[in-house]
Amino acid sequence: LAGMSRLRPLDGAVSLIRPMLTFSKKEILDYLDSLSQPWRTDASNFSTDLTRNRIRQELLPQLRENFNPQLEASLLRLGEAAAEMQKMTDSLTQRLAELCISAADGEIRIVPQKSLLSDTFPDGIPEFLWTELLRHIWRKNGFPEREMGRSEWLLLSQMLLHPNVSGIPQAHVFPGNIRAERTFSFLCLTPFSPARTT
Repeated sequence: LAGMSRLRPLDGAVSLIRPMLTFSKKEILDYLDSLSQPWRTDASNFSTDLTRNRIRQELLPQLRENFNPQLEASLLRLGEAAAEMQKMTDSLTQRLAELCISAADGEIRIVPQKSLLSDTFPDGIPEFLWTELLRHIWRKNGFPEREMGRSEWLLLSQMLLHPNVSGIPQAHVFPGNIRAERTFSFLCLTPFSPARTT
């Protein structure tokens, strides 16, 4: 849902800011023309070796011509709706984090105990929200996400929610050397450095 954010920290004090995500290319170029402001086009934007360029140059024109002349406006509305859904999801995730996460001695504990959550979430908590909580923990603690694909998130959420199901491990090391271990009442996440062999 989140898609491309307007502000993304890169490292240290450096952030990538995208202030014009809600404007179309035509709107931006028309505005620059009105100011007689020259602009530079990145030559890599023309290479169809890149998936993003094939989408822009081949797929979107076909969709616009054959299905919806107002494609960009429709995509913008979809993006705005997704952003609103993401805001709600973030708010629920934050509340869930406040109720069931504790940290001490380098460990992060997630307690998915229904009795602790029933007042705030009387209808229960959908599994996707637990996965969002795990992603939230990863981001907040600076754990590496690059190699955390769908199968890794699925396994981690299964360890949290279904610890006694056959085939789901009680302990597993995830990318970035993040060890997850399921105890009787909680899932414990611990970053660690593997022992060196000589």
